Amino acid sequence: MLTKSELKKRLILEKSRKIFIEKGYKKVTMTDIVEACEISRGGLYMYYKSTHEIFLEVLRIDQEGVGFGFLDGMKNGISGVEILEDFLQEQKEELLNKDQNLAVAIYEFFFLNIGNIEENILKEQFDSAVKILSELIQYGMDRGEFNSVNKEIAAKNIILLLEGIRVSSEVMNITDELIDEQFNYIKDILVN
Repeated sequence: MLTKSELKKRLILEKSRKIFIEKGYKKVTMTDIVEACEISRGGLYMYYKSTHEIFLEVLRIDQEGVGFGFLDGMKNGISGVEILEDFLQEQKEELLNKDQNLAVAIYEFFFLNIGNIEENILKEQFDSAVKILSELIQYGMDRGEFNSVNKEIAAKNIILLLEGIRVSSEVMNITDELIDEQFNYIKDILVN
C-alpha cells in the first residue's frame, strides 16, 4: 500500500504528464502544476524543486515498463513475428495519437539541455530500445522466423525510423497508409 506521500507524488506526476503533453516542456510552470494538482506551492516544493526535476521523473516512469511485453512474450514462447506485430501496432497507435504522448516535450527538453550529457534521456531511451529490439531480433532468428541480419543495426534502423516518423508527424499529416508502408518494409526485411 502506498503512503500518503507516495500517493501525492503520483498525483503530481500524473497531472504534470498531462500538462507536458498539452503544453510541451518549455511552457510549463510550477504554477501550472500547482493549479492542476490543487495543492499549495509549498506542497509541491516539498516533493520537487523545478519543472525540470518533475519532467525527468515523468520520463523515468514512462521508461520503466518498456520491454516487459517483449521479455514476457519470449519467455512464454510467443512467435517473434507476433511480438514484432504487437510492438509495431502499439507504435502505430502512439504515432497516430500524438496528442497523447510526450514527443514535443521530450524534444524541447533535449534541445534546452543538449549540453548536459548525464541527463540525455533520449540517448538512454534509444540505447534501451536498441537493446530490447536486438534481443527480439535474435530471438526471431534463433527460431527461424527472422532472416539473418545484424541485429543491432536492424534495431537501430527501426528506432530511427520510428523517431523520424514521430518528428515528421509534428510538421505534416502522417496517415495510416504511410505508417503501414514503413512497417511493412521493416517486416519485409526481417521476417523469413
